[in-house]
Amino acid sequence: MLVRRVCAARDFWQKRYPQKNLLIVSHAGVLRSLVALYLATPLNQLLRIPLSYASTFFLPLADGKWLSRPDP
Repeated sequence: MLVRRVCAARDFWQKRYPQKNLLIVSHAGVLRSLVALYLATPLNQLLRIPLSYASTFFLPLADGKWLSRPDP
C-alpha cells in the first residue's frame, strides 16, 4: 500500500535528519498521502486534496517530528 511506504520513508528521513528541513520531490500520490497524514484526512479522500502541477507546501515539525496521525 502506497501510504505504508510513504510512512516508512517519512520515518526513515525523519530519523536520519532530525530537526532538519527536508525537500521532498515526488509524484502527486505520495504528496497527497503526506498531506492526508498531516491533516488526518481519511485515506479514501486522497483524490479530494487539490494538488496542481509543481505544487509546493510546508509541513511544520513539532518536537522534531512531523505532525501527523499514526501510521495506517
